[in-house]
Amino acid sequence: MTRLIKVGAALLLFASCNTRSKSPEQYLDAIESDDDLHTSISMGDIRYHMALLPPEYFAAKYALASGKFDAGRYKDKIKEIAPYIYCTIAMSSAQDNILKYRANVYSEFQRRLEYFTNYASHDVVLVLNDKDTITPVDYIYENNLGVSSENKMVLVFKRPTERKKLSLLFNDRIFNNYNLKLSVASADVEQLPQIKY
Repeated sequence: MTRLIKVGAALLLFASCNTRSKSPEQYLDAIESDDDLHTSISMGDIRYHMALLPPEYFAAKYALASGKFDAGRYKDKIKEIAPYIYCTIAMSSAQDNILKYRANVYSEFQRRLEYFTNYASHDVVLVLNDKDTITPVDYIYENNLGVSSENKMVLVFKRPTERKKLSLLFNDRIFNNYNLKLSVASADVEQLPQIKY
């Protein structure tokens, strides 16, 4: 009977550990649907979708670029990007491209494009444990050129060495929407699934 209990306990432990291991495709789905890593905020007609994404997410997307997971590409990419954490802020309007939203003159469109391309990253910080702030080390603005109403900022921050509560804070000076925030508890980061390949 004791042996049966030990075998049962071992199987239960294996099964519970195995639920955290996912195929690359399942991993991407899990991260994209994890409400603890994403938030949506509506300010009038403007919608912000903020996400905090681990480097494994981008490495998995890179390794799946050909349609089939390439473990070598994954390992190479994760070595390159592991010291960082990634955040995205997607902005959209139901009516139009966010850069054209209620822009009555071309100069307003140009001002917005210049802000989001060159300066918006200065208005975003990652707050650690509600105290320390770090600024992005890299930034890309994805202007979809009107293909859809959503444009996206991708921000790269140095990954904290200790597990801490992380809060992404954005002050949008173009549309005067301040203190837009996504908070992720350190426990939520520790519970992320692992990629199995």
